[in-house]
Amino acid sequence: MDESRKNQGYPLAQQQALAEIAMAADALLSAALKHYIIAQLRISAAPMASKGLYISTKTPFLSLAFSAIAMRHEERIPEALFQEDGHYLGRPADFEDRIVARRLRLLQAVPQFTGKNYQLLDIGCGNGASMFGLHQQMKSCVGLEITDEHLSEFERYKQSHGIENCTFELLDIEKTDKRFEADRIISFEVIEHLSSEDGLRFYYESLKPGGLMAVSVPNKWWIFETHGASLPLLPWNRVPFFSWLPRPIHERFAHARIYTKGRITRLLQKHGFEVLSAIYVTAPMDVLPAGKFKEWVIRWFFNSDSTRVPFKATSVFVVARKPN
Repeated sequence: MDESRKNQGYPLAQQQALAEIAMAADALLSAALKHYIIAQLRISAAPMASKGLYISTKTPFLSLAFSAIAMRHEERIPEALFQEDGHYLGRPADFEDRIVARRLRLLQAVPQFTGKNYQLLDIGCGNGASMFGLHQQMKSCVGLEITDEHLSEFERYKQSHGIENCTFELLDIEKTDKRFEADRIISFEVIEHLSSEDGLRFYYESLKPGGLMAVSVPNKWWIFETHGASLPLLPWNRVPFFSWLPRPIHERFAHARIYTKGRITRLLQKHGFEVLSAIYVTAPMDVLPAGKFKEWVIRWFFNSDSTRVPFKATSVFVVARKPN
């Protein structure tokens, strides 16, 4: 999808106004975040100094962090990940990404989520990384995807690791009458890509009564736009703080929806689920290039799997139950 197609129909004055709004929000909210980071640096100064690491509070830390995170996202998201109508399909995490291990640990903490008698349904399984991480604790696993973009990677991993209880199925859950009878459902960073949130009906009708479901969605309060946006006059894919703007502005240009804890909780309840918990998943910083800076940032700021600080989290992790 070329830029002329993305920006078609937007008057120049409107494009300039939106660009100014995004940059103003960036400047304003960066100041608030910088104060938080400086406070954290002061708190951790003693243990850091004991290891020979000194950082001045006058260091432009935020600018450094923004530059490093932007390294992997200077270009727009590849066109192959968009459908003909411009709908963004998303891309799965790599097998070695920290976010995969982080989600799995959060799942292991959910009482009775795994079990040798349970059938697992992974909606939007991508390359199967999450499902493969659970397959030994499940009776069987079925992964659903809307395209076969990741099928070859799925099959290579399955064959090389001798996995026999996992299958991949092509299915558009918003256009099918087919339903499953799963004991457990997982669906990570998928709901935001549905053309309509009414697609959650498939989730509800494919889960057995009493069954558990774990989903994650992008967190509105994370400092970067995780799925990218087609913003006029701005060349970046991951614009800082764009997601903090009002929902109508964000959803006009973003490639996917974003959620607060309240919004995703209300959405699941609307479709019949009982929400058991909703927590913030600490940013895994997988976008940072490997090196000492990445190790330092993770160690001192993003080392836990979950957080109570909304703008340290890339996603909201929700566990829900279908009533008996």
